[in-house]
Formats: sequence, C-alpha cells, structure tokens
Amino acid sequence: MDLRQLRFLVRTLEHSSISNAARSLNIAQPSLSQSLRQLEQELGVILLHRTPSGVRPTDSGVMVADRARALLRLADNLVAEARSAGAAPAGDVFVGLPTTMALHLTVPLVRQIRRTLPHVNLRVSEGMSGHIQEWVLSGRLDVAILYSAEPIPGLDMEEVIAEDLWLISAAGEETQPVRLADIAAFPLVLPGPDHGLRRNIERVAVARKAALTVAVEVDSLPHMKRLAMDGGLHTILPRAACREEIEAGRLSARRIIDPPLRRPIVLVTPSDRPLSLAGGHIRALMGDLVRAAVDDGE
Repeated sequence: MDLRQLRFLVRTLEHSSISNAARSLNIAQPSLSQSLRQLEQELGVILLHRTPSGVRPTDSGVMVADRARALLRLADNLVAEARSAGAAPAGDVFVGLPTTMALHLTVPLVRQIRRTLPHVNLRVSEGMSGHIQEWVLSGRLDVAILYSAEPIPGLDMEEVIAEDLWLISAAGEETQPVRLADIAAFPLVLPGPDHGLRRNIERVAVARKAALTVAVEVDSLPHMKRLAMDGGLHTILPRAACREEIEAGRLSARRIIDPPLRRPIVLVTPSDRPLSLAGGHIRALMGDLVRAAVDDGE
C-alpha cells in the first residue's frame, strides 16, 4: 500500500466513477481499476461496490477513505512545509465550526487567514457539534471548536472560554435576569436530546433540580430564533448567536442566574495526528477570535 493507491481511492469516491476518476488522474481506466483491486487485496477487504452506474464505498471503504484523506493531507503539508522552511506557513487546513459559532467566526477567520497566512488553503465546515466531533476523529478536520464539558477519547482538548446562555424571547419581553429555577414557567423550543446545547442545558438543570418545559424540538438555529420572535415560545442560546436580532429589536435576552447557565467552548485536534505548522497558527487564531466573539456577545 502506498500514498498513490490511497489518492486513487479518494479520487474515485469523489467522482463516484472509476472512468471519471481515471480521466481526472490522467491514467488509463484499467490501470486505476487494477490499483484499486490491489489495494483491496492488500487490506483484505472490499472497499467499493461496483455497479453499472458507478461506484460507492462499503463501510470499510468509508473508513479507509477517511483515514486516507488525513494521511494524504499530512503528506501534502509535509511537502509544503519542507519547501517553505523558514518562510510563511503553507498547506491545507480543514476547520470545523458549530453553527452558532460559525455565524460570527467564519468571516473574520477567513479575512485574517487571507491577510496574515496567504499561502494557507483554508476550508471551513459548519455543522452540529456531534457531526464535527465525528469529522475530527475520522480525519476529515484538522482543528475544530466544540461545546463539551467532558473529555473525548481520541481528541486533545483545550478550553478557550465558558459562554453564558441566555433566555431568548420575542421583542418587548422582560430583560431582567431570570433564575434557573423559574425557567420552568417558559415553554421552550430547544434542539433534540442528542444536540450538545440541549445536553449542556439539561446537565445543569438536572444537577440543580430545575424543571424545563420543552414544548418544541427543532435542530435549526434560524428556526429556533424565528419561533421565539413569533412569541409564545422562548429558547436558550448564547447572546452572540442572536446579537443581530437583539440589536434590530426583533428579540430580547435575559441573563440566566442562580446559577448561570454556561457551556465551555473548546478547541479540539486529533490526538493521534500532529497538527501542521499552518494548523497550529490557525488554532491559535481561532482561540483569539472565539474569545473576542463571546466577549462582544456579552
């Protein structure tokens, strides 16, 4: 097995077609097919389902392709760093951001990278915390932000800051602080039980024996805010996630006290793969931008 075979596998899955992948790689289709079968023989597993309409990965193929992408990125970054030793960082860096953080971090992060690290190719993926965690562990991401109070096997974690959560309501509602014990009186729209935000809220509520009245479950930040704007329902979010709507007079926010609801924001990287020089710079920059975004949101 070599990097060339792994690159062939990844490209084939990107095109879902051996013939299209062969054209993009500028090699003969029989040569690509032979290389893929040799890889399967060496690993002792079937990687691709071959059909008249194209190919799709088996479960083993998904796993191998994920690991292959991480190895190929490490190899490509090694070449870039070796060629630019003593110069500015270079290479590809794949970053993951939860939706609530992506709203306020993506644009300033891209602007900073373009200005200070012009030779770095940045790719930002947005998603739910659970998906981002899987992407980091599988090798699709180099560095990401998660909301987690517990250690996660396979990840190196650094807490950046603890973010306050607020009771978000329609414009014109009270803005005075509200006790956690009194939250039961508010019908809430929250994400489903598997969502990191919901788990964090319930963890604190259970510890303090505070009841929650979850009227609607919606795994969508825009829809949660829209339902709160309509009145009758409330939600719990970081103030930074609603800053524009609050400033425009479409939503109001009440700080939750006694105790405050907070969730830790952590930077995570895979513990089994070294971060490139470019990745290290971006990781540090992300920490600075997160602190600034949370402070502005308060």
